[in-house]
Order: sequence, then C-alpha cells, then structure tokens
Amino acid sequence: MISFIFINKITMQNSHSMLNANQQQKRSHHIPIEEVFTEHDINWNLDYDKGTGFNFNYPKKWLDAFSHRKMIGVRRLGLNPSAHTFDLQFLIVENMIHPKFTQNNWELINDGVVPIKPLIWEPGIHECGPIFIMSNDVYTVKEGYDELQILKRMYMIRYECRKVDDGYYIKIHTKESDEAIDKKVYRIHNKRYTILKENEIAEIMHKIIDDNNIVPFIDIKFKYDNKKCDLKIYNNDSDKDVLFNMHPAHFNSNSVTDDVSYFDPSLIEFLKFLNQPITMKNYFDLLTFKKEFNYTNIWDRKQAYIHSTFSDSRRGYIGLRNDFWTSPTKLYVYSNGGQEFYIRFTTDGKNSFLPIHSGFVIELVFIVDYSNVEIIN
Repeated sequence: MISFIFINKITMQNSHSMLNANQQQKRSHHIPIEEVFTEHDINWNLDYDKGTGFNFNYPKKWLDAFSHRKMIGVRRLGLNPSAHTFDLQFLIVENMIHPKFTQNNWELINDGVVPIKPLIWEPGIHECGPIFIMSNDVYTVKEGYDELQILKRMYMIRYECRKVDDGYYIKIHTKESDEAIDKKVYRIHNKRYTILKENEIAEIMHKIIDDNNIVPFIDIKFKYDNKKCDLKIYNNDSDKDVLFNMHPAHFNSNSVTDDVSYFDPSLIEFLKFLNQPITMKNYFDLLTFKKEFNYTNIWDRKQAYIHSTFSDSRRGYIGLRNDFWTSPTKLYVYSNGGQEFYIRFTTDGKNSFLPIHSGFVIELVFIVDYSNVEIIN
C-alpha cells in the first residue's frame, strides 16, 4: 500500500514537471534572443573581403528552436572611429639619383619563427626601399625644417615569410647602397597630431599637409575620394623630381627586426588612422622615398551604411551608422537556412570598406515566432 502510493506520487510529479517544461518551451517562443556582435568577434588572422564583409554565427539556441516563423530585428548599428596620437616627420629630397645595390651583399638580421600578432605577416618574398639610415648628420637649421648634408648610404630590406604550425617563419635581410648619396635632404620638424573620434579624414589630412608644406621647392597635396575610399598624397609640382617619405622621429637600424617594439609607434598609429593593415610591407612603404603614396579602404570616419545577408532589401541594407531602435521595428524573415550571416559596410550604399581599426556594435533581436512575441524595450 505504501509502495503504491509512493510510485503514484512520482508519476504525478513527473507529469507535472513535463507540463512545466512544455509550458516553458511554448513561453520561450514568445521571448526573443538578443545578441551583440562586435569587432572582438572577428578572427583577424583571416583575410576578409570588403565586398563580403565580416561573418558571424546565428545564436545556436535560436537555430535549434523549431519554428517556421523566425525573424531578425535590428536594435543598434554602431560604428565608432578610432582615436590616435602620433608624430610625423617628413623627409624630402630633390633630384635624387637612386643608388646602386650589389646583389650579393645581403646581411641576415633575423631568421626564426615569430608570433602572428601584433603584425600581420604576408607570405612570400618582399623587398622595400630605398630608405635612409638617419643618424647625427651635419645640418643647418631653417624655419620649421633642417637641411641635412647626406654623407651616408641607403638600404634596402628583403623579408621572406612562410606559415608554420606555431606561427610564421620570417627571414629578414638588409643591404646597403654601394656608395653614399651626396644629396641634401630636408627634414621637416617633427609634429604631433591628436585624432579624436569626431575628426574626419579630410580635415586631418589638410592639417598634416599644411604643416609640412614649408620647404620652398615642394608642394605636397592630397586627393581623397570619400565614396571609393581612396587617398593619394603627392607632390603637386610635376616639373621637379622630388621624393619624400614619412620618417619616424627616432629611427634606427633595429627598426627592421621582427620585434614590433622596435617599430616606431607613431607610424603604426598613422597606419591605423588610415585604416590600413599593420604589415611590414605597409610600415616600410612609409619609409620608402616616393613621388606619391596611394591608399585604399580609407573610411571618412563620418558616414557609413550597414548591410547584411539576412536582409531582403536592396543591396541588403539594414540601416545607417549609429541608428538605434528602442523597440525593433525593422524585421527580416529568416529564409536562407544557413548558420551564419555577413555584415558589410559602405560609404554610400554601394562602395564597400572594412573598418579594420574602428569599433562597431551590431545589436540584433532573434525572434523564434513572430506571430506572438514580446519585445523588451
């Protein structure tokens, strides 16, 4: 008699628990799942295409829920420009004859495995230069710049990179020119720039160019296409053969090692400001004497359209930078059946860019059953 009653109670309790579980399951269809996606969810060791954007996974709980009425709502679309502080120092040389480099005098300065971060390594063999090795030259101080008498050599850099299991294998060589360069170089005095989040690319570039256009025989200009995200820094006086670079204020030969601590932090910050990958190639490109510097993927730090593959609107448009909805009213039917979606950014709804060094927050609401849903404001 006692055993019968005990078993009956267990049966009743299990039935009651199952009923609660069913009720909870039905209830969960009414409560949406909120998820935030940021730049910290990106695997920066992978290559991303600006036309495709960044990929993210749908919440597993939402995918596993059985429903033919799933929808995706948008709550927040945030994209914040990065802030930077860096020093810039232009070097300018007129009518420079490029030095000769003997092919067999490469000097090995690094041979080993290095970590994947903080630099982005490019597999292959790359050469950069010519670059001045700066030291205490004899110079004449002018108004805003120094006139250097170059009595030294230049050098080239070659580095080989290949992927290994525990990192990247890097072999770096340098070689000096066969003869000293008997040319005057003009070193514009170092200037510090503080970039706030509200500063746009164009206004900062105007400031940088105006500060460094003080040597009489050079007219540095820039052209910026805010739609295509292209920037060109060049000498506007085409009649004169003038080369220039952006040199660190404290440059030494150790700057060619694999340790990022030897790299000038100001040039690293300048590349971040330009939304460029921090690679050895991009770093040494700043030090190389050229007639012009060209960059792509440069966001104007102001306007941005945001798109996604889950959107069925034209070009996958879901909103503008910094749009926010207290109660999500833009809803998209989940119809592709996949496990991931993509977020991409454009300047005008058409021309894409990747925000490499800017923070972004994409806050989405995942609805299991749109016929009966409770949105929490």
